[in-house]
This record gives sequence, C-alpha cells and structure tokens, in this order.
Amino acid sequence: AGAIIFRQDSRPNELFLLEKGLVKLTRVFPNGDEVILCLRYPGQLVDGASSLLGVPHSFSAIAAVECEVHRFNAARFSNDLHRNPEAAEL
Repeated sequence: AGAIIFRQDSRPNELFLLEKGLVKLTRVFPNGDEVILCLRYPGQLVDGASSLLGVPHSFSAIAAVECEVHRFNAARFSNDLHRNPEAAEL
C-alpha cells in the first residue's frame, strides 16, 4: 500500500491494468489541497485516456492496498487498436 503507480503531471508511456487490489486517484491543486477523485478496481484501466492521448496525467495513482498491475506499452496498444478497431468494443 502507498506505492505510487504514476504521478500527477507525469508523461505517460504505459497503460496500467489493475488485476488485483485497489488504486486511488488523487489530484493536488495549486493551493495544496489534495482530493481523492475516485477508486479503480480490478479489471479497470488506471488512466487509459492520458496514456492513449499522450497528454500528462491530470492526477496521481497510488495503491491503496497491495496491488497487482499489468503494464502495456501505450503506443503499441494504440497502434493495435487502430489496426483492429473491433477490439475497442470489447
């Protein structure tokens, strides 16, 4: 618990699929306030949008408990989706 998967404003190059555990997504505002935005559960991507769009993460992802996370290369995954759009519907 407490392991940082990625930090707010970092540049993504991987997709993270949560297999086991619980991840909290938090955002720190300029005034220093930190807010828990939501939780991610097994079977969910931690932040697919930023990774696929190539924009910085707008929040941090932190393991709330012991987690098992699978990493995928975001560029390769995006290219695979473009070649096989039916996969996006799964």
